[in-house]
Amino acid sequence: MFRRRGVTLTKALLTAVCMLATPLTQAISVGNLTFSLPSETDFVSKRVVNNNKSARIYRIAISAIDSPGSSELRTRPVDGELLFAPRQLALQAGESEYFKFYYHGPRDNRERYYRVSFREVPTRNQTRRSPTGGEVSTEPVVVMDTILVVRPRQVQFKWSFDKVTGTVSNTGKHMV
Repeated sequence: MFRRRGVTLTKALLTAVCMLATPLTQAISVGNLTFSLPSETDFVSKRVVNNNKSARIYRIAISAIDSPGSSELRTRPVDGELLFAPRQLALQAGESEYFKFYYHGPRDNRERYYRVSFREVPTRNQTRRSPTGGEVSTEPVVVMDTILVVRPRQVQFKWSFDKVTGTVSNTGKHMV
């Protein structure tokens, strides 16, 4: 086995820096980034946890998207199609709370996708002194984008089996 000079030391230093920076990486926690609303229900909730050492305000914004991905087309949801509560909430350090989502959209066989953005806003600015004696005031805002999948209200299970290749294909409008 060959060892390159300095590689072990470099890896050790990088590991130490990462371990020291871990306590500084505190932010919003929303769990899974994709969550779904099953066909048979009109309500789903999403838990938000404040992992910071101080209080934070949490707000959400929703966009309808054609399909998740890098080239998604965002639009404003039709009024009343997807309601949520509360609009914003304040959480102390270590606290958690639920945002609730209510679907009142079309009851057809189409799956719908929504981009749900959770915005974490600090309750106070952080002020730092610059080497020249001036002050710099910052307000870091963290935004976590998640995807809400609304399963089709009209379930259509349909599948086909290809005997030649031995494959099963889901040709319906619902996940199996």
